[in-house]
Amino acid sequence: TDGEVLIRSDVVMMGYRNLPEKTAESFTADGFLRTGDLGRLDEQGSLHVLGRADELIVSGGENVAPVEVEQALLGCPGVAAALVFGVADAGWGQVVAAAIVPDGAPPPDDVLLASLADRLAPFKRPRLVAVVDALPLGPSGKVDRRGAASLLAARLRPLGAGR
Repeated sequence: TDGEVLIRSDVVMMGYRNLPEKTAESFTADGFLRTGDLGRLDEQGSLHVLGRADELIVSGGENVAPVEVEQALLGCPGVAAALVFGVADAGWGQVVAAAIVPDGAPPPDDVLLASLADRLAPFKRPRLVAVVDALPLGPSGKVDRRGAASLLAARLRPLGAGR
């Protein structure tokens, strides 16, 4: 199952001096540091980091890790790059949205939908999509997941409602 990545060791500080409120939000009661990451342990006990907890999309009460959806999109024919983010929705809280950079001609919606059906649970599949030439970047030059919804709002369309 997916969950929050917590760590504890002899080299992790045990709190913040004279800042009990900061210590309380950063550490569990039994001394584990909250990393802010989400992860999954596989059968061999290896940790797979799924992304940051503050990037988690909550859609209809279900948690969706954007990195997992991005990996599925990258396995679809015709997708060279992908960025997944949440978009506010009155009925669902958020819906899963994706910006994709095609590898050549943009893949038809039916190809994307069929490929994702084999890779993701229905609630994790993007409902909105924007086909872009490049993923949006922030001032630091990194992909701007937090700003993507507003940067791409005019270009998002329902997946399955068009090309």
